Amino acid sequence: MDLLINSDLIIPSSELLWRFTLTNGPDRQKINKNDSKVELIFCVGNSKFLTSQQKLKIRNDNNIRLIKECIIVFKRIDRNLEIAKKQFVKSQI
Repeated sequence: MDLLINSDLIIPSSELLWRFTLTNGPDRQKINKNDSKVELIFCVGNSKFLTSQQKLKIRNDNNIRLIKECIIVFKRIDRNLEIAKKQFVKSQI
């Protein structure tokens, strides 16, 4: 699924990286198997569809925080994420 930024910019799904992990529990000693973290990552430096000018504009934008040339577009910790993942997979069948 491509990511619509605005009417002029759509990031193709091939340039997006999804990362799913389990998070620490409330006591920070064990992994809480009910809490999941999901991140949607876009690497500006590796992008094949952005022009050099667009990459430079993103790098110089003070409102965008880059970590190793990548933007974490979305980050969420949710206790019910497992249910949402299952529903998504079911909807793809």
